[in-house]
Amino acid sequence: MANLAHDLFEHAAPEPEAPAPKLDRRVKLYSWDSVAVQLLEPYGESALDTLSLQQLWKAASEGNKKAAYHSHLCADKTTDMWHVGAGVSLTAAALQAAIKNLESDNMRRLLREELYNKIMTEVAELKPILDKLNIGKGSQKQDTSAGSMREAKRQKTGTSTVHAYTEEEVVAAARKFHEWLGREKSALRGALFVLSGNNSYYTAHAAEFVARVHAAGYRSHGSFRLDLSLASTMALPVGLANLGASCFINASVQGLMAIPALREAIAAGTSDMELALRAVLRKLESRQARIVPRELTNVYYHGRQEDAGEFLVLLLAECPALHPCLRGLEVPLLRCRHCGCERTSQPEEFLSLQISVQEEGPMRSVQEAMTHYLQRTQIRQDFTDWSCENAECIGAQRALDEPLAFYIIPEWPQVLQLLLQRWTLHDVVGHKVHCNDVLDISGNRYRLQ
Repeated sequence: MANLAHDLFEHAAPEPEAPAPKLDRRVKLYSWDSVAVQLLEPYGESALDTLSLQQLWKAASEGNKKAAYHSHLCADKTTDMWHVGAGVSLTAAALQAAIKNLESDNMRRLLREELYNKIMTEVAELKPILDKLNIGKGSQKQDTSAGSMREAKRQKTGTSTVHAYTEEEVVAAARKFHEWLGREKSALRGALFVLSGNNSYYTAHAAEFVARVHAAGYRSHGSFRLDLSLASTMALPVGLANLGASCFINASVQGLMAIPALREAIAAGTSDMELALRAVLRKLESRQARIVPRELTNVYYHGRQEDAGEFLVLLLAECPALHPCLRGLEVPLLRCRHCGCERTSQPEEFLSLQISVQEEGPMRSVQEAMTHYLQRTQIRQDFTDWSCENAECIGAQRALDEPLAFYIIPEWPQVLQLLLQRWTLHDVVGHKVHCNDVLDISGNRYRLQ
């Protein structure tokens, strides 16, 4: 979907791509679950138009930890056609709202006459189809009685009247809508693409509107020193822009860049990804208002929320210059469950440790979680070469029973990177976890950076 302006200006169209499969989670969708909201960038450009059709469908149909998908159109077409129909109805409602604004005098004056007429010819064909398809909001309908923002949304423009049509009329309209969606070129589609401005026009309008209200308030209560406000902001580190769901990349990069030893390693790195990190580091040091780490998002961002820990594992695998600072050594200590006989297993190098904050009960601090990590025991079924050497266990034919595993860390890294697992098999962990400024671990002291 890199460029749909061709539908309006007669350029060549891109090749269509096949849809991707979906995952099952919650099927009741709220407004914040929608593709439009998930990919909204409040202070910049959305990633929507950088995605191919296949990437967009994959992101929409996979959903997130809560929602099974981000559009009812992604519902199971064999078992949940009702939700698919709700998705069609919502799509029609969105197009009707856009058409109402396209028909305004302001839009007529803004567009060249031949282009406006080209769009309106298609609109005239599509309007009666959409009118029949907009049969209600389905599971999107929700209470709008509370909250000032919801009250504002109740005043939004768009078609709210629902007419009664026969099932035959609605089905016939659906077939015509399907035919329209399959057209290789569409002037209306091209106009929507151009006028969306990668979501920047609406978000810029909203941002300017709020800033104008803010400035007006200062004018009535005293002077508004814009220069002092910006000077205060400039004293803070440069921020990373979120492309809709790229916070897992931003948080990981900011964590790496906050550590002087890792910044030095990045500056000395020679791999492709180390050079990419170095370019991001230079931007962060440049005093720009904020940046998009394109060198990383172009490789690792797929338009959906992902796990920061998994991203860091992939990133660090491509950055060998960082390994000496982060490398530690963990040794499993195996113990017979029957007699207590012990032996060590093969040492395992690590660049980070994944520690849980929820086991038998909640752990309220990183220090508590780390202490528990070092004291934990578990039955290891993956040690196929285990055998207790105690003659009593051998005679009782229990020498091959799975051992208990403890973990010792004889070599601690210069920089300890901890990944907190804030979820269990059933849900996300909701309790607060205190982030200690200093960790005391086995005679080592690490300071938070």
